[in-house]
Amino acid sequence: MVLQKEAFLRASNYYRTAEFFLKNDEPIRLECYKKSVEAFRQAIQLMSENCAQIDIPFEDGYLSSYLFTVDKDAPTLIFIGGYDSTVEELYFAGGAAALKRGFNVLIFDGPGQGEALRIQKTVARFDFEKPVSAALDYLEDHTEIDTNKFVALLGMSLGGYYAARAAAFEKRIDACILFDVFTDAWESITQKNPIIKKVESNSAAIKFDVSKLDANTRWLIQNGLWVFGCKELSDMPDKIKKFTVKGI
Repeated sequence: MVLQKEAFLRASNYYRTAEFFLKNDEPIRLECYKKSVEAFRQAIQLMSENCAQIDIPFEDGYLSSYLFTVDKDAPTLIFIGGYDSTVEELYFAGGAAALKRGFNVLIFDGPGQGEALRIQKTVARFDFEKPVSAALDYLEDHTEIDTNKFVALLGMSLGGYYAARAAAFEKRIDACILFDVFTDAWESITQKNPIIKKVESNSAAIKFDVSKLDANTRWLIQNGLWVFGCKELSDMPDKIKKFTVKGI
């Protein structure tokens, strides 16, 4: 059973990486994503940990989530991803390690991530305290987990911004871990990719021959248009500049 579980987990991650660099509208991308989710859900049925797949109500949709429960009185980790994450990926990136250390673990796809983006067509939003608050409300209202004990929030990649933003407004969070530190998304993106900053200075006229860009920059632009719901590259600066905690 252990070997079978591990095989499903490997398959889930293989399908996730297979879709990563595909174009956003390629049908095979959605097919790979669905197979990744299916394999992961087969794996959790074979896990020794208590795991539930749940859809947390959020505005007009839901947050596709997994809740791993060690003990109702144990500390709880809420782990959120970023610019390219799926909730299934978060199990590998930190969820499994937290379980071994005695934490209850809640992972979910927020706006612009995983199922929210691919199935519900919900793009990223800067006020990420709202989905985090919805997740905490669910824990309080629908589980036996005592959120008054200890709740930590971990944000990976752009989740470093999401976690900082949520912790600034959500007082039920006792500890916050930013991995990475994205206090200003536009500043961080343009520091690492100076060519994208040209869009800001000449957004109406700038044109990129995407085929001549390096693979990382091509992917960054392609994913950004999708995640932030932009029709054109020139739309990105105004959208992304809202993703900051400066002054908060």
